[in-house]
Amino acid sequence: MIRKITNGGRKVIGKFPSQKMGRMVMWESQIERDYIYLLEFDPEVISFEEQSVCVRYHDDRDSKIHRYTPDFLVTRVGNRVQVVEVKDDKTAKSDDCRQLFQRVAPVIYREGYEFMVVTDSMIREQPLLDNVKLLQKYSMIPISDSHLLSLNDILSNRENMPFGEIVGLMGSRGFLKQEVFALLRHGILSLDLRKEINNTAIVTCLLNSMKCGEEKI
Repeated sequence: MIRKITNGGRKVIGKFPSQKMGRMVMWESQIERDYIYLLEFDPEVISFEEQSVCVRYHDDRDSKIHRYTPDFLVTRVGNRVQVVEVKDDKTAKSDDCRQLFQRVAPVIYREGYEFMVVTDSMIREQPLLDNVKLLQKYSMIPISDSHLLSLNDILSNRENMPFGEIVGLMGSRGFLKQEVFALLRHGILSLDLRKEINNTAIVTCLLNSMKCGEEKI
């Protein structure tokens, strides 16, 4: 079941405008917010939901049934569904958390899900995180047919091109650098986000797995 996020006075509460999900996604910590950035840009992630499931498990220490609400339910390509807990490294290694994870993991696996504990050191890998945060800023810039036609002309005889060269050629046609970032944000252009975005970064066009601007037959 979906549990509404409430503010107990100790956690930061915020909303992330997810294009992938078509709605605002709630987060309760800065680490969760940063993880949402990664989910939003991960091409293998089909969908994700925050605190949408409740796991019941037995604790033999008091012989009672307890409830555990993980942070995210993530659906990936290949119909893989992951139950994800987001924690800082120190908390994840604490005795309480390790015992909790040992109790809930078998229940989750029996239901056919994967269980993952994702820590801040895993999430805040650089320059990946800074890159996706940069591209997110250009989410609201619309993409027009003129963008696609220009890309088709520029990349008609090339499979890829350095970022700086694309910016220059698009600029000669009246487009701004921000619009090239928007093309990256919307998945029309692609580059390796685990490397620094600079003028030498190699960019490819992924629109419909065809040349940019070509009409699908």
